[in-house]
Amino acid sequence: MTDVFISYITEEKKIAEALKNHLELTLHLNAFVSSADIYAGDDWLNTIQNNLETAKITLLLLSPKSISRPWIWLEGGFTIFKGKKLIPVLYGGLQKNSLDIPRPFGDKQAKFLSDLNEYNEILGVIAKEFDKNNFRKDNQGFINEINSIIKNLNYSNPKKEAVITNINKPISDMLMKSLNNDKKDFNEYINVLEIISQHDLIDESNLRDITAFSKNRFQLIISGLIEYNLIDDYINEIDDNVTISIKGLKLLKEQNKLD
Repeated sequence: MTDVFISYITEEKKIAEALKNHLELTLHLNAFVSSADIYAGDDWLNTIQNNLETAKITLLLLSPKSISRPWIWLEGGFTIFKGKKLIPVLYGGLQKNSLDIPRPFGDKQAKFLSDLNEYNEILGVIAKEFDKNNFRKDNQGFINEINSIIKNLNYSNPKKEAVITNINKPISDMLMKSLNNDKKDFNEYINVLEIISQHDLIDESNLRDITAFSKNRFQLIISGLIEYNLIDDYINEIDDNVTISIKGLKLLKEQNKLD
């Protein structure tokens, strides 16, 4: 049975797995991480749902990359609507404000993973939930491990994103101006951006197949989306990937492409 469910995005699995290992060692409970706890032959979606159901607490790992990802919102929303305890765990530059963490997650008391005192507060909340009064608080070694993993991940500046997201001028107007008011180009950008928003993580070559653009045209659109901060690009352990940014999400909302 799962005690703690850890919600994260694939490219940050090293953080999730390190946290799982430390929780299990320190508090002697079961923490669920999909990359470590779903086995060959398991039904992936049912396993996720079953472990969300049985867990008393969900730790929602939030970074500048994960904050806009669909599965984070799905798992976090499931926890909230079930009336269970949810703790937003921040790293990578996210701050405790409504710009960086929108509601409903912003309504919860968030904690910084890389801060020893705040991490011990997380442990204290979990320990209380499971009647474990005594636990190790000398966890600087774990904090150092987490900070080392974070250092190797490439995060955008959330404060910069927050400023971009809250400007008064519609992002669609800015994009049209950048594209010299070419409606055809604008529609192609929106088309690709909408497809990216529908995937948790997508490989560029697969995305090119989905859009049916020529290789050169696709690369031009991707380069433009990156230049205008509408998507983030990064390299994980396997290949190049793209994911929509906070600014990109706002643009789709302006175009009524999101609920």
